Amino acid sequence: MPVACSHLERIQLRKMFQCVRDGAADHLAKIVLYGVPNIINYNDPDIGVTPLIVAVQENRIHMLKVKIVDFEGRTALMRAAVEGNVELFHSLLESKANRHAIDLAGENVLFHCIFPTERHLHCLRLVLLDKIDVNLQNKNGETVLYRACKKAKENEEFILELLKCDADPNLQTIRGRTALMEACQTDSVLVITGCVLQGANLELSDKQGNRAIHEASRVGQLKALFALSAFGADFKAVDKKGNTALHYAAASSEQCCKFLGQRGCDARIKNEDGQLPRNVATEQGKKLCVRELRKLERTSGKLIKNANPKLIRLYDWSVTRANEISARFLELAEYLAIETERVRTSQLEEVALSAMDMTSTDQIPLTAVGGQEELDTARTVGTEQTATTRDSSKTRGKGKRTSRRGRKGASGIGGVSVLEPIKRLSKDDMETVFQSLQAPYDSYTMWSELMKLHEKNGDASVDWAEFMTGKKYVNKAYMVSAFEGKKGGKKKSKKGGKARKSKIPFEISTLPEEAIYRRADGGPPIMYIPKQSVHTDLTRFNAEAPPSHPFQDDSSWYLNEPKRQYISFHAAAKNNDLASIRLAITEGYPVDTRDKFYKTPLMMAAHHGSLEAAMVLVGFG
Repeated sequence: MPVACSHLERIQLRKMFQCVRDGAADHLAKIVLYGVPNIINYNDPDIGVTPLIVAVQENRIHMLKVKIVDFEGRTALMRAAVEGNVELFHSLLESKANRHAIDLAGENVLFHCIFPTERHLHCLRLVLLDKIDVNLQNKNGETVLYRACKKAKENEEFILELLKCDADPNLQTIRGRTALMEACQTDSVLVITGCVLQGANLELSDKQGNRAIHEASRVGQLKALFALSAFGADFKAVDKKGNTALHYAAASSEQCCKFLGQRGCDARIKNEDGQLPRNVATEQGKKLCVRELRKLERTSGKLIKNANPKLIRLYDWSVTRANEISARFLELAEYLAIETERVRTSQLEEVALSAMDMTSTDQIPLTAVGGQEELDTARTVGTEQTATTRDSSKTRGKGKRTSRRGRKGASGIGGVSVLEPIKRLSKDDMETVFQSLQAPYDSYTMWSELMKLHEKNGDASVDWAEFMTGKKYVNKAYMVSAFEGKKGGKKKSKKGGKARKSKIPFEISTLPEEAIYRRADGGPPIMYIPKQSVHTDLTRFNAEAPPSHPFQDDSSWYLNEPKRQYISFHAAAKNNDLASIRLAITEGYPVDTRDKFYKTPLMMAAHHGSLEAAMVLVGFG
């Protein structure tokens, strides 16, 4: 693109910028027609913008064309995406702006839509409505998915939109990095899960041999480690320097060290420098990590109850996808509750209809029970039993009435309100839910054993909420609660002991901010006074050879004046800085200036025994 170099070109270009800002279309047309040829495509020599770029920034896009780029090769569509201007972005797309254009860095418009705001997300969705290369790599080999995963926690919605459009999470940069590696440095389990379900390879490594497990351990992201364990990551992986995930976790978090040791990472492996993970933690000063790693070295290879690796992985998977699993179970439980209520209602209606058919006022039916009176008695008893059954179903449980919810059922039955979801599901229903989410259990035998652990009285049903906790098939040390901080409870006082007296809170009174006055010239508060500095040439005079008379010291005539320094009025009184005190008084500082604790300089001098400063302060009043 041409650059405005001459004086005339610069003047006309800046005049065009002003016309764009003012909306003067007629004047702009005259400059384009009679001015420097092709002036509309010239770039500003300072910042590289064109009239079109200014139009995008000033919301005047209807005045100019769209096929112009700046010094970085960015089109107006890219600039509109950077600004997050949805209206301009939409109008540019309607005017058939080139959405496939690539700037000098090798990036298309998708790269410029990645910014954590709703407006940028809307721009991204507008671009994705039409076919566009979501797997385009720039000159560094980065894809737009990789760029978004660098801040995965902020860009979760952007990443999910890209994954829906078949973005490839396995594409590597020049350094061999993948989007999953960047996502593992954050605690965004949603992004990690989405990448893995899209086909991300957990075993890919960069040029240094680092995998996703190493990246999560390096920054101490425990949630990311849970997600990687859920999808079967290799915790024994070693990079090119011989470092395991524990070597990286040793410098970040003791909880990550504990988790990695439980999931199969060996704490006794040395790297190429001959260091154990414990040695790395010692160098970094991580005492808690050292303690945890010593424990792992002692317990390595020992059998622990309820520590089956397959069941642990199933538990980690259920923790990672807890929201999806709970939603499926809740939906199924509500549906079954509706169906149960519908069947019960239909049965009661059939009983009532059959009773009405048998009723006849004109004839006395011949029955095995006897006459009409006995038949009425039987119907009365049946009605009472039905009413009793209804009441018992409402008050089932520990004598408490179960509340009904007023929202409509998902089954589509008109006018039917959803009852309280049932708590126990059949084994087949449980297995259906887990199979639909591709749960990591490998055999029917394993699933049958899990169901037996959660059955009660052999009723072939399981409490799904209890199953989600994992308490019956995983050791307590492997659960999420084991990695949470201990709750500090109050210690119980011994019986018969003296009750400790509680301390009465005593508030220290301090000077409010509005009562602290400052200098008129904007200097520090008046409790800080200018410090008197000796203006002497140290090459001629010093403590051993001072000037014999003050007039002999002519340093102030040829030395530069030093910068003004300030010292606390109270510190000057404490240290007997009499020169600074006299200078402050001559400049009009009040002698009874108070600090934030309401102390005066005289109080400070008296407290520290500064006799000379106290005498000077008393002399000044």
